[in-house]
Amino acid sequence: MSATIDLYTLAHVKSDPANDYILAKVVEGQPMYRRVRTEEELHRAGMEKWVGTIAELWDAIGKPVDEKRLDLYCRQLVDVPQGLLESGIAYAIRNNTFSTVPPIGLIWEGIRKELAFLNPRKGEDIKDRIERWQQNEFKKCAVVFS
Repeated sequence: MSATIDLYTLAHVKSDPANDYILAKVVEGQPMYRRVRTEEELHRAGMEKWVGTIAELWDAIGKPVDEKRLDLYCRQLVDVPQGLLESGIAYAIRNNTFSTVPPIGLIWEGIRKELAFLNPRKGEDIKDRIERWQQNEFKKCAVVFS
């Protein structure tokens, strides 16, 4: 099957935005399509992963998630992107010596350690360092994919 036929087939898949598909790959001459997710679906999936990362704190000590406390942690860490959050959570779990959920301060300590390579500028807030970290991560992606 040629790419022209695959693209023709793709063009005739239903155009309902909730069911839009794109050609993902061709396997043994058969086109394989995947559904394009909406911005809302992508955001929801990202938020579920982000909250799930924080919920790992309870998994690590083998206790059920305390929804009220989880909400507090989410509000306190709202400015932290996924990659930094994972580093901070991992640090907190590694350095927690009690069978309790690590305090938010321990997560922030791990995040600060992750950001240490950025050499804090005089009077710079942690949010500014997080923004510089995000720009640095974006540059890495741009270099890899360019």
